[in-house]
Amino acid sequence: MLKSKNMITINNTRIDCGCLRCPQCGNLTEQLHEGYCEECCNQNQSELDRHNAEYDHWNRLDNERREEAIKRGYT
Repeated sequence: MLKSKNMITINNTRIDCGCLRCPQCGNLTEQLHEGYCEECCNQNQSELDRHNAEYDHWNRLDNERREEAIKRGYT
């Protein structure tokens, strides 16, 4: 974890001027990527890619295949 002595207070919140805090994991990082530390950003992108692949797969199924998938999910 990164440490810095450059702390300031804004709206009663202590902020490390040398580092930023990831809102997802809470770790300090020198740079945010799409608002998160690099590790969380990569994890979020992987989850989004997985979700999009599942969504695309579902949309390619015809009604019969969807019904089969739903039935398998209940058993």
